[in-house]
Amino acid sequence: MISLEPLHLRHLPLLHRWLQQPHVQAFWDDGDRTLELVEQHYFGPDRAQEAFILSEREQPFGYLQLDPVGPDDPLAAWRADQGETWALDLLIGEADRTGQGLAARSIGTLLGSWPQRHPHCRRLLTDSDVRNGRALRAWQKAGFRPLGPATLDGYEALMMAYDLKQWL
Repeated sequence: MISLEPLHLRHLPLLHRWLQQPHVQAFWDDGDRTLELVEQHYFGPDRAQEAFILSEREQPFGYLQLDPVGPDDPLAAWRADQGETWALDLLIGEADRTGQGLAARSIGTLLGSWPQRHPHCRRLLTDSDVRNGRALRAWQKAGFRPLGPATLDGYEALMMAYDLKQWL
């Protein structure tokens, strides 16, 4: 069973270590290399609105964050017509835990509680790098559907959405 624990300052060393891993930096490189920069980015005033440490059997393996997509957001073109849209990002920090289906299962765990926590949310978006086949397969396995390509912050992404209309 996957658990989602809200990100807390005590997770800083773990998150910092994961962000230095080559398999993470290949597709999630925010440039935060020092512990201080990671703290500023992930725990500062501009941090993700919702952020979680992912664990299985009390063993942390990943990080998941969600941010609301406003009208001025780079992802605004893919927002739902009505209600809220949130952008979702996920990383598996432990290299030996990749390729085990944890990402899709983690997304499923989130989807089990998200509509009750955010009843006005109508769409979840993700913007994975087109070269990240594992991530694209995980999103599809979790029920996300492709919307189309996009160029974002210097990389080619495949925009994918999960519509929450069944909870209207």
